[in-house]
Amino acid sequence: MPQQHDQTDITGQRFGKLVGVETAGSRRGRTHWLFNCDCGETVCKSLSHVKLGTVKSCGCGKSKSNAINLNSGRLKQCTDEQLMAEVKRRGLSA
Repeated sequence: MPQQHDQTDITGQRFGKLVGVETAGSRRGRTHWLFNCDCGETVCKSLSHVKLGTVKSCGCGKSKSNAINLNSGRLKQCTDEQLMAEVKRRGLSA
């Protein structure tokens, strides 16, 4: 039996620092939504993680070294946009 995806409309609803904007499809069996964060960033997050409270912001509360650490070669919950911004900031080529 195919997995049921959460069809709940959360447009305009607040979850921590995130406000639901629009659905962004499903990945790995989870419904994803675009959210606007209070800091001004727009992020795509799993609806189930946001509803459970596992995700409460875009990550703006974390230090940059915790979110992106290119020196050690490790990336933690880094979006493509964050990675490209960090690469550009450091003057590296992608």
